[in-house]
Amino acid sequence: KGIRTKEKQNSVKDFDLINTIEKFLEMRQAEIDRRRREKGIFKFDTAESERQFEYEVEVAFFDDLITRIAANIEKRKQHQQIQEKNNAMIREVNERAQYMQLVQKQLLGAIGKIRQNAK
Repeated sequence: KGIRTKEKQNSVKDFDLINTIEKFLEMRQAEIDRRRREKGIFKFDTAESERQFEYEVEVAFFDDLITRIAANIEKRKQHQQIQEKNNAMIREVNERAQYMQLVQKQLLGAIGKIRQNAK
């Protein structure tokens, strides 16, 4: 049973990877098509000129993609820092609440002793 579960996990990972690659290729092709429309290029004189055009578009596409990934990584780092800060504040509040519960128990104990001594 464990093997089947592991196989399912691997197949899901493979499927996710395939989807990611397909999505990337779709984005690449969409960028090439967009640039063709922008420049009004629908046919090329030679296959070499078409390859050169696609290469130039790919280079620009990769540069843009790298920039977007770097920006996304930076946003994630900032989000992680905020999350760590929030978690630290939550821990501090929980520690203070535990301390207040301890003080409250001590006060109740002291009040109980005072009442016993007063009788």
